[in-house]
Amino acid sequence: RRKKTMDIDNFLMIRGDEFSVNMPQDSLYKVVMVDVYHVFIYPAEIIGSITRALSPGGKVYLIEYRGEDEAVPIKKLHKMTVKQAVKEMKAAGLKLEANLSNLPRQHCMVFVKE
Repeated sequence: RRKKTMDIDNFLMIRGDEFSVNMPQDSLYKVVMVDVYHVFIYPAEIIGSITRALSPGGKVYLIEYRGEDEAVPIKKLHKMTVKQAVKEMKAAGLKLEANLSNLPRQHCMVFVKE
């Protein structure tokens, strides 16, 4: 609705589903996921579709509550460890480039397309 009322022509809405982001190959350079990856029903399929959509050298910023930290007052179900993230992203063709320490309770992991 806003797109029409504001006459915006440089915006395209693409509907994904639980299996795919439905983006064209090599169409993304950066993807940011904040506290969402752990709730995907089909995480391997979703991250695989994101990897296909990433341009060479493209990055995924994965922000998840620290699973290794018992002091983080979030249910374990809603947390993720670096080890778990690295394993799952590696299977999708992504390599951990950095784990930033810029957030008090969450990992900010940067993965790059290999």
